[in-house]
Amino acid sequence: MTTVIELRTAGAEKLRQDILDCTACALRKECRGPVPWRGDLPPLPSSTNRKRVLFVGEAPGRNEDLTKRVFSGEAGILLADCLEHIDVDQSEVLIGNTTNCRPRDNRDPTPEEAAFCANLHLEPHLEHFRPDIVVGIGAIAARYFLPWTRTLDRVERVPYVLDRPWGSFIFFALLHPAAALHEQRQTNRVWQGFQALRRLLDNGIPDPTPWPPDYREV
Repeated sequence: MTTVIELRTAGAEKLRQDILDCTACALRKECRGPVPWRGDLPPLPSSTNRKRVLFVGEAPGRNEDLTKRVFSGEAGILLADCLEHIDVDQSEVLIGNTTNCRPRDNRDPTPEEAAFCANLHLEPHLEHFRPDIVVGIGAIAARYFLPWTRTLDRVERVPYVLDRPWGSFIFFALLHPAAALHEQRQTNRVWQGFQALRRLLDNGIPDPTPWPPDYREV
């Protein structure tokens, strides 16, 4: 008889293969190949009180395009440092991107490109793994999950309750670690963001923000 763990592992492998095989949009022609997600989350129901956390970045960079490993460049090294600093084990979180192919010349994916890829791959990952918290790393991830926002500043470090047909999760946006590589003055802001995430993991959410009833007022 097939066990629940075997079914879950098979489902995760299918998600990975779906990314590797994807040729659904023009971005596939601009890169060396899609970059699959990495990591895992504790099975449901979890035997511990640890929150199940899924990290969503923006799009692969040059190094990720070469290695086919998400967050494997300099920003990935800083992300690993941040997670270690707040005592989060990378083997117990899932890390991916809103868009799985690197746009040519390292440009930002358009909102349409991000939404198209996310509907094909990110949303199935959410449904399969059912995280408690989704951490959006950078403005592109924030705009996908909170399309009414224009800038990351408005939603950074604010916990939002988002609903899907399979259930609810907390969305928490942070500044991308790459910002600290480009501007030294952003380093403190990056660290403060991950410290806020640690407090969220430790203390829960005292006052999560619901989806705004009228995005024009935000």
